[in-house]
Formats: sequence, C-alpha cells, structure tokens
Amino acid sequence: MLKTFFQPFKTDISSIPLPEKFTFPFYYEPHELSILAAKELQKYLETQTSFIHNFGLQEAQEGLVIGKMFGVLVCQNKEGKLGYLWAYSGKLAENNHHDYFVPPVFDMLQNDGFFKKEEEVLNSINQEIEQLKKSSNYLFAKENWISTKEKATERHSKSKRQNKKL
Repeated sequence: MLKTFFQPFKTDISSIPLPEKFTFPFYYEPHELSILAAKELQKYLETQTSFIHNFGLQEAQEGLVIGKMFGVLVCQNKEGKLGYLWAYSGKLAENNHHDYFVPPVFDMLQNDGFFKKEEEVLNSINQEIEQLKKSSNYLFAKENWISTKEKATERHSKSKRQNKKL
C-alpha cells in the first residue's frame, strides 16, 4: 500500500485565490494558504498524541527542551485537489518517521543506512589519524619542521637586516 503524505486543507479554502508564483522563502509575505497550512500544522502539534517532544511550550513538561523547525509546502495532488505537505528538520521525538510528515531524504538513525555506514568509515579514519599523531615518526618530523621553520625565519630576518644596511 502506498503511503501518502499529501493532506487536504481542513478549512474551507474556496474563496482564497492561488498564488501567482512561487515565492522566495526569505524575503516575502507568506501567501494566505501557506499561513493556513502552518496553522493547521500547529494545531496538529498541539493536539497530537502519537509522540512526545518537549518544544519548550509547557513549563512543567519533563525532558530537555529542543526546538524544531517545521515546514509546509502548499501543493496540488494528481486529482488537482489543493493541500499541503509537512516536514521537519532533523529528528523529532528521537525518530525520523512520523505520521503525516514526509520522511527524510536519508535516515541518519537507520543502523544499516548510508549515514551510519559512512560514520563508521569516518570514525575509523579519525582513529587512524589520532594514532599517527602519536607515532614517533610523526613527532620527529613535526619537531624537525618546527626547528627548520625557526631557522628559516631567523635566516630571513638576518638577510633583511643585512639588506637594510646596504
């Protein structure tokens, strides 16, 4: 069964005209449909019971306060019905998959997924680098480089002083 994340508006939108163009998200007044979709998302978040996440809106709520960035995209489905998609940034309530929200492009929490596999590779490389930094060859080369640099700097300064005398 194909899971759909498209949600039709719960409010009557028949009197609201469609936007004329796609707006730039940083410098504009949001369209009335976008505001309505965001309000419907806010209402859902206030009333849902399928997950617990401390957004910092209730003083007595336990757990670390973690803000969350949400987004709405107003769109039409294949039948031409107007609605929206909801998404959030990062993980929500220690999970990446929740009803009504589009899933992430990749799931960084999935044990056999791309992120975890590549994280292992990077951790391995970092461990190797740390071991190399402690090796006697590296420490000797680093000490030699510092000494050579100091000597070169001194020679350069000496040469500048001699050139000034000329």
